[in-house]
Amino acid sequence: HGHRTEPYDVTEYSDEFASLVQAIQDNPKVPVKNMLIGPSLASGPWLPDRLWPTGYLDRFKDVLKIISMEHYPTNNCFARFGVGSPVDPQSMFPKFLDHNAGINLIAQYLDTSARAQALGKPLMMFETNSATCGGLPGISDSFGAALWAVDYGLTMAAANFSGALLHVGGQNVYYN
Repeated sequence: HGHRTEPYDVTEYSDEFASLVQAIQDNPKVPVKNMLIGPSLASGPWLPDRLWPTGYLDRFKDVLKIISMEHYPTNNCFARFGVGSPVDPQSMFPKFLDHNAGINLIAQYLDTSARAQALGKPLMMFETNSATCGGLPGISDSFGAALWAVDYGLTMAAANFSGALLHVGGQNVYYN
């Protein structure tokens, strides 16, 4: 989007977050200084195992109230915005009916869960649902997706996630 100097990677992100933290610390109008939620990494190239070596958690443990992630198992942004690759929703449906789907989704966060526990912080899946960009027609709005969401939620709970927020949208999305 052209608002950040390239290259912009996890180190720059961590430093930018430090600037935000410093601005909060310096602002007398912000009475509570330790209620931040982060890093809210979304499914993409920045997985937690890339950020943790920067010292992010040690650096910000005193200001983070909750450690958060965001993850969608399917990218459906091509259907709405022409970004990414087209997805055939019906070919995806069997993946939502397999218990391993939830296990595989949270596998990359097991180390993060252990780190959160060691710091005494809750771990939150801050944004998730069946697919990005409004969901998948015929899947995200189905009973099968509801069963998947229950299984996924319980799988997250078993991995010590403290909560999850299922993302919903306006009138033009499939997961409402």
